[in-house]
Amino acid sequence: MAELVPGDPIRTVTNVVKGAVDKIHDLVDGTDHGPLATVESIDPARYSGLWYEAARLPLTFQKDETVSTAEYTVKSDGVLGVLNSSYLGDEVDATIEGEATPAKGAEETFARLNVRFGGILRFIPIADEGNYFIMAVDDDYQNALVGTPDRRCLWFLSRNQNSWTSQTMQDFRGVATESGFEVANLLVANWDTRRTGAAE
Repeated sequence: MAELVPGDPIRTVTNVVKGAVDKIHDLVDGTDHGPLATVESIDPARYSGLWYEAARLPLTFQKDETVSTAEYTVKSDGVLGVLNSSYLGDEVDATIEGEATPAKGAEETFARLNVRFGGILRFIPIADEGNYFIMAVDDDYQNALVGTPDRRCLWFLSRNQNSWTSQTMQDFRGVATESGFEVANLLVANWDTRRTGAAE
């Protein structure tokens, strides 16, 4: 799904064109990723709070050198509030707010979500299956792995800024590899400098 970038028409057009090219490429080479597996269920209250990005795949709507946080709050009617912030060095590069609701068939599990942001982004259609799949989360809700079913977006999230070298994250990396994500392209967050770099 092509991403619109508020206040940045050049990046928006680039994203739309890239999305169209990717769709054509998938049709030509016959790419069929199949269903993306998720956890059985999550507890929204335990999932809420602040998460630090430990690593991610490059995103057309976020600068490669930035790092980001995601903060979730439980709202009424089964909705999670979402606040995403990206940082470059000591500066906040961008913030965006939205909401996450359970996707069709996941109303009780919250394992697949529809994440929708405000402004012009709210008009982007979302497939019934959802656009935010929680692939793994540890028992203490300290680390999570999230991806999109097209395998283009992948996030390793943690409550700890320095979690990338942990065994849990390396186990999650194995899950992502088996699920068809290009983990060789991961950008790893360095929260001491608030910048990302290629994974080793």
